[in-house]
This record gives sequence, structure tokens and C-alpha cells, in this order.
Amino acid sequence: MAERKHAQITPSGSSQSRANGRGRREIRRKTYFRERELIWIGVPKATQILLKNERTIRRKREKDLREFMSLKMDPLDSFIDFLRTFVMKFEEVNESDIRVTERERYKVLYHSLLEYSKNEMNETNIEIGDNE
Repeated sequence: MAERKHAQITPSGSSQSRANGRGRREIRRKTYFRERELIWIGVPKATQILLKNERTIRRKREKDLREFMSLKMDPLDSFIDFLRTFVMKFEEVNESDIRVTERERYKVLYHSLLEYSKNEMNETNIEIGDNE
């Protein structure tokens, strides 16, 4: 009787790399979604929707505040137009229930003005202070 040879079947390079790739993707997926899974496992759908809405509102507030803090005067705009824009943005921030103090408001206004407008503002403050 002829002897049978048993050849060991080894996975080819491509199938092995596919298996490894699948494992890497799974690890990445677990790492990326771990925090989210911890939050949503066992949480009722109504609570998930509530948390999602709160997160959306918080992001809108943060966006409004960032826009307000990064407001800059365009050289082509008049000073009055800029003040109108400033007041409008400030009201948007207040509608978002973000409290901005007087000092912060004036600091944003001062830093958003152009240099010549800052000089005019300082001169006006000095003149008003001298008259009192």
C-alpha cells in the first residue's frame, strides 16, 4: 500500500493579513466606540434622545460663545454697523443662557476693534472723564 502524505494546510499570506486586518479593525472599533457603548448600554431610548438633545444645545451655546469671543471688525464696515453686529451677537449669546459679564463684554469689544477705532474710543473716554 502506498503511503499517504499529509500536507499541513497553512493560510496564504493574503488570507492571514485579512484575518489580522479584521482583528485590527475590531480593536480600533472597540477603542473608538468604548465610551459611547458605556453610555448607551441599558439606557432607555427616551433618555438617549434627551441626552442627545442636551448635547446639541450645549454645542450650540459653545458655538455662539466662540463666535462672540472671536468677533473682529471688518475694515470696510463702519463703526456703527460693527456696533450693531456686536449687540446682535451679544443678544444671541444671552438668549443661549450664557452669562457674559460687563468686563468680558467690553474686553471682547475692545479687542475686536481696529487700532484706529481703539484710539478713538480711548480719546472719547479721556474727554468724557475730563468733563466730569
